[in-house]
Amino acid sequence: MKDFELKFSGLTVGKHQFNYEVTKTFFETFQDRGIEGELIHNGKVAFDVELDKKENLLVFDIFYNGSVNVDCDICLDILDIEISGDSRIIGKFSDEDVWGEEDVIYIPPRDHKVDLSELFYQLIHLALPSKAVHEEGKCDPIMIEKLKEYNGGEDSSNEASDPRWNTLKDLFKDKN
Repeated sequence: MKDFELKFSGLTVGKHQFNYEVTKTFFETFQDRGIEGELIHNGKVAFDVELDKKENLLVFDIFYNGSVNVDCDICLDILDIEISGDSRIIGKFSDEDVWGEEDVIYIPPRDHKVDLSELFYQLIHLALPSKAVHEEGKCDPIMIEKLKEYNGGEDSSNEASDPRWNTLKDLFKDKN
């Protein structure tokens, strides 16, 4: 994406600051690429990038914070999630397309810019919690009633189950 390209060829050796903002159009662009199971519907995330340009590599220190809209894992209603984080990415100049090195990107030596959009997209997704749910009592009450109806009532744990699982359930009860 053109808005997220960082042109480094004309920069002097040393540190440089860049600011980017991710909004709804950013997420729509990734949806248009055909990425299935899109988690994020909307959002606004600010990225501050400090580029330390060296003779033979680039060091990107990326700081970000903002909020994104995702589906609640329980009621499927829209949920606003605050995210923030930081990451250091090393940009090495190489014609080889090497995989497996964490936090390293390879840039062909003839390139004069790098597109940060994919990196921003991944950082946002990594900042999301593994389970996104509303605070207690904030879920859509209609959906909660439907879930209870299809789940056989409020507490369906009274059904006959494998006794080995009951022992494991008792372990969790002791911790609470």
